[in-house]
Amino acid sequence: MTWEGTDALRLESALGFWELGMAQSALDELAELSATAQYHPEVMHIRLTVLMDEHRWLEALSEAETLCRLQPAESDGWIKVAFCLHELKRTREAKERLLSGPPALRETAIFYYNLSCYECLLGHLQEAWLLLERAIQIDPSFKKLAESDADLEALRSNLGD
Repeated sequence: MTWEGTDALRLESALGFWELGMAQSALDELAELSATAQYHPEVMHIRLTVLMDEHRWLEALSEAETLCRLQPAESDGWIKVAFCLHELKRTREAKERLLSGPPALRETAIFYYNLSCYECLLGHLQEAWLLLERAIQIDPSFKKLAESDADLEALRSNLGD
């Protein structure tokens, strides 16, 4: 979709507000987009990012679930649904939702990393460690992230290996 007219201006304004840390103004601009634009993946991703940045987990969850319905084969929505559920202290459900995502998810380091976090918090430390190793194998930068992630506290002593 090529953004034109009022929608283009509103989208640009929303991005500007978000960059300035004015989340509600960004959301207000997005809300004024045309009905057609409301469900465009780009708009939904921006809205979802703003909501997550603001820790508005229930609203973000709703947006991410809609994104999954509209783009079931895309990994990002599934990752974000699971993350929102986890932030809402629904970690077991987060794990289940992540596992129910599209096959393409299993090619990404973030899938294994987040699943590792969930397993760790659920007390499944051996499984969490194997998943974390897989994430790091796919993308070594996840090792540094894991070193300070509170969700992986129980695995921290293994990271020096």
